[in-house]
Amino acid sequence: MSVSGEGAVAANYLLESLVARSVEGPRTVAPAHWLQIGQSPGLSLPFRVLNRLMGTATFSFGWYQFFGMNLEDRSNEFSFAGVDAMASIEGVDILIHKGNLLALAINSVVGGTGIAEFLATMRERHGGRTFTLADFIAGLAEVDPALASTIEHCMRENSLPGFLLSDPRVFRLPDDENGTPRYQAAIHVRNDEPVPGVAGFGMRAPSSQGFIMEQWGEFVNVPANTTLEFGIVGEAVPTEVRVETWLSQNARVMRLAAPRVDPELIVAEEPLIGVRPSDWQPPDLGIVVDDLDPGFSYVSPPEKGFRFGSAPEEDEKVMPEYYYYWGARAPGWHREGDPLTMSWGRYRRTLTRILAGTGEGSATFAAELPSAGTWRLYYHLPGASGSEGRAWRAGGWNPGDDFGMYSLEVVTGEVRMPVEYDARTAIPGWNDIGTFELPMGPVSVTVSDATDGQAVVADAVRWQVVDDPHH
Repeated sequence: MSVSGEGAVAANYLLESLVARSVEGPRTVAPAHWLQIGQSPGLSLPFRVLNRLMGTATFSFGWYQFFGMNLEDRSNEFSFAGVDAMASIEGVDILIHKGNLLALAINSVVGGTGIAEFLATMRERHGGRTFTLADFIAGLAEVDPALASTIEHCMRENSLPGFLLSDPRVFRLPDDENGTPRYQAAIHVRNDEPVPGVAGFGMRAPSSQGFIMEQWGEFVNVPANTTLEFGIVGEAVPTEVRVETWLSQNARVMRLAAPRVDPELIVAEEPLIGVRPSDWQPPDLGIVVDDLDPGFSYVSPPEKGFRFGSAPEEDEKVMPEYYYYWGARAPGWHREGDPLTMSWGRYRRTLTRILAGTGEGSATFAAELPSAGTWRLYYHLPGASGSEGRAWRAGGWNPGDDFGMYSLEVVTGEVRMPVEYDARTAIPGWNDIGTFELPMGPVSVTVSDATDGQAVVADAVRWQVVDDPHH
C-alpha cells in the first residue's frame, strides 16, 4: 500500500519510517550524496562512511543533532507535503529531516503500540491499494485524533508552534513506602503560537552507579495558545531538565540547568507525574537582545594570510556554525545551536562564541531604552565555560572553552563605560553585571574577544529598569 496524489512522496517516506520503526527500531535513510564532501547536513566524512559500512546509515538523533541550522531554516519555508524531493539535493535533505521529526513526534505520543494500531488500520482499509493523504490522516485519527490534527497541519502548512518555558522547579518529596528518596521536577510549557504542536519533558540525574541517566516523562499534543505543566519524579537530584518539541520554531531540544535543591527540605506536595493544565504566562523580562535579533552584530578578527579580492562585510556573511564534537579552532565568531547548548532564546536557543583573542573581535547588543533612569544589566551565559554541565567535563576532558575575565563596554551617546566581568564565576542563566544611570534612547553592550580565558560567549543581554514595581 502507498500514498498517491497530493504529498505522495513525503507521506510515503513518513509511512515507511513508521513501518521501519515498528519492525527494526529507529532508522534514517542515507542518500548517496551524504558521502560527498561538502554535501552532508553536518556529520564529518569518516562518520558518514563508517555508518554506511555498518549499515546503520546515520542515527536518527545524530541526523537531528547535526542538521545544519541554515538548512533547518530553509526547511521551515515548506510544508512537509510541499517539499519537492525530486528537484534538488536540498529537497531530499529537507524531506528526510522533517519526516524524521514527524515520525519521532508520532512515536513519542502514541508509542510502538499506537504505531502498530495505525499500521493495522491502514492495512485493513487500504491493503494492496493506494490511498490519499486524507486517508493517512484519517487512519492516524483512529489512534489519536488530536495528534492527527497536529500532524495534518505539519504536512499541509509550513507554520510551526513555538514554545516558551518557565523556570523549572525541583524539590524533594516525601520518600516512598520503601524509604527511597523522590525528587519532583516540573516546568510550565506554553505553546505561544496559533498552531498545535507536541512537547515532552525529561531530566538527567546521576544513578547509584555514578552514570548520568536520562528519564523522560509523557509526550503530549499541545493545542495552540495553550499552557501545560509537565512533571516527572525520580530518585536522584536532577542536574538538568530538558524539553523536546520536535518540529517547532524552537528547532532543537531545550536544555535548562536545574535549580539547587536542599535534600533535607521535604515538600509535602502531591507528586505531578504527567501533564496538567496551567495558567502560567511568561513574565516580563524587560528589554532582551538575543544573538538572533536584529540588534546583534559582530566583528571577527581579520583573516590572516594572502587572499584574492576583498573580504565580504560581516553583515554580508553567514556566521559559521560550531559543531561541538570537533569544535571550532578557526578564528572568528561561530554560532552554536546543538542540542547540548545551554543558551537563551525566545524560541530557538543559540549562542555565539569566539576563541580568546587580542581585542580585534567583538560582538555588540544594541537596544533602545524607553526612559531615563537606573537600569540593571544582565548577561546570559551557559556557566563558567562554553560546555558547562556536559558529561565529558565531569570525565575530565576540557574542550578548551573555559571562561576568564570578560571586557565589556556599555555605550550611550558619547559616553563609554568599560566593565570587567569575571566569567569564571558565571552561573547558567542570567548573570547580574550591575546598574547604570542611562538616558532614554539607544544603548549598546559590546564584548571583546580579549580575555585571559580560552573563549568568549555572546548569547543575550537583558536590561531591567531598577525602580520598576513589577521587578
